Amino acid sequence: MTSVTSETFLEFLIEAMCPPVPEMSSAEPDSLYTFNGSVISYRCPLGYVFDNLEDTARLVCDGENWQGEQYTCIGMPFSIAAAIFLLLLLLLPLSLLPLLLLLVLLLLLLLFCQYFLQ
Repeated sequence: MTSVTSETFLEFLIEAMCPPVPEMSSAEPDSLYTFNGSVISYRCPLGYVFDNLEDTARLVCDGENWQGEQYTCIGMPFSIAAAIFLLLLLLLPLSLLPLLLLLVLLLLLLLFCQYFLQ
């Protein structure tokens, strides 16, 4: 039977550890665990998406390095929605304004659900 000493346990921990979690363009990692096999998911701040238009990015530690694509957080979809809203506001008659406001509220609700309920 092999006995576990503090020295062998320390060697095991050192071998199992990965490098520090890399930064990814203002995105926040969901964890800072750095052991072999760790999967880190990143999310952009509210209103931003990654440049591949996904809302999450993942890196996997293979024991020595982090594997996966590095992305950049870009854009502000809410400002695009605001620009479309203003354009439609200028082009539509006043009688359709309540319908337009309802559509914008539904769009914002969908964006909220997509971001927070995943």
